[in-house]
Amino acid sequence: MNRVQTTVVDGLFAFLVGFLVGTATSGWRTGLRAGTTAAIASAVVTWVVYGVLEVETLVEETTIDTERIVGE
Repeated sequence: MNRVQTTVVDGLFAFLVGFLVGTATSGWRTGLRAGTTAAIASAVVTWVVYGVLEVETLVEETTIDTERIVGE
C-alpha cells in the first residue's frame, strides 16, 4: 500500500475503535467525537511516520549506490 492508502486505512480503523469505545462509555455523540479525533490524530501520525520512513529508505538506497560506485 502507498502512503495515502495506509493513512486512510489507519484513520478508518482509528475512527471505528474510537467510536465504539466512546459509544460504549458515554453515548453515540461522544463516540462520534472520539472517533473523529482518533481518526485525525492517527492520519497525521501515519502520514508523518510514513514520510520519515520513506526519506530514510531513500537515503539508505542512495548511500548503498554511492558506496557501490566508489568501490568500482
